[in-house]
Amino acid sequence: EIKMDADAPIISGIEDGGVYYGDKTFTVSDINLDKVEVDGVEGYTIVADNAEHRVVATDKIGNVTEYTVTVYKNYQVVFTADGNTVSTITVGHNLKVGELPAIPHKVGYDQVAPYWTIDGEEITADTTIDKATEIIAVYTPNVYTLSFNTNGGEPIAPITVTYGAKYGNLPSSAITGLSGGNTNWYLVD
Repeated sequence: EIKMDADAPIISGIEDGGVYYGDKTFTVSDINLDKVEVDGVEGYTIVADNAEHRVVATDKIGNVTEYTVTVYKNYQVVFTADGNTVSTITVGHNLKVGELPAIPHKVGYDQVAPYWTIDGEEITADTTIDKATEIIAVYTPNVYTLSFNTNGGEPIAPITVTYGAKYGNLPSSAITGLSGGNTNWYLVD
């Protein structure tokens, strides 16, 4: 039995002109509901595809409610440091990545200079995401200055050494009466 009414179907769970992230399911109520279509196909779910969609609910009397909504994808963003996952978040299409997690400490590497990158480019909290993404920590190795105490020998200019790199050829100690050249050096600090 069809009851005559002038009320159009009521769509709940979405709003006309709304913008959503991730697949969006909605409901429709009407005592004489006939059909519900998303882009011309019957259903109650809008698949996230970074596009605008037309939702039409029609009752048996001919009353129609029509909404246009946009549904964007969500992407998984993984932060990794030294091959280990630090954090995983979900970010909507073209939204900012937001607060960046702290980069774990790494012995021998500058703790002020590490930064997060996407495809080798440094990012900030304002960087937008448009696909599933791995964000990688880049560490900067410490650089140390080696000074030489020649213990009375000829002065030797300091050298710099990068953490994890080889010292290279150490200068000869050049102390009169001592043989052995660079084998006479001892690391003090």
